[in-house]
Amino acid sequence: MWDTNTIWFEIALVSSSIALGNILLGHFEEKTPRRRKLLKYLAALALVVCLSYFFGQKIALIVYGLLFLPVFYIHCIDLPKKESMAGQENLRQLPIINCTFYTDLFPSDKP
Repeated sequence: MWDTNTIWFEIALVSSSIALGNILLGHFEEKTPRRRKLLKYLAALALVVCLSYFFGQKIALIVYGLLFLPVFYIHCIDLPKKESMAGQENLRQLPIINCTFYTDLFPSDKP
C-alpha cells in the first residue's frame, strides 16, 4: 500500500523539512525576500530529485541529510550565541518565552 521508493517521497520529505524549518527557525530570516526563500526550496528540491533520478534514493537522502549538518550548526548553535542576530529582540518581547531554555540563551539585563 505505502511505497516509499517513489519520487513523491523525496518531494514530500524536502517540502516537509523546508516547511518545518521555516516554522521553527523563520525568525532568523525575517528580512529575507520571499523570492530567495522560494529559490532555496526549489534548489533543494531539484538537487534531491536529480540525485534520486541519477544515483538512487539512498544517495539522494544521504546527501540531503548531510546538508542538514551545517544548517543545524548555524541555526541552532551559532546564531543563538551571537548578540546581533535579528530575532533576538523579538524573542525577548514575547510573553510566552519565559521558560528556562530562552532565558538561558537570552539573559535579560534586569537583575
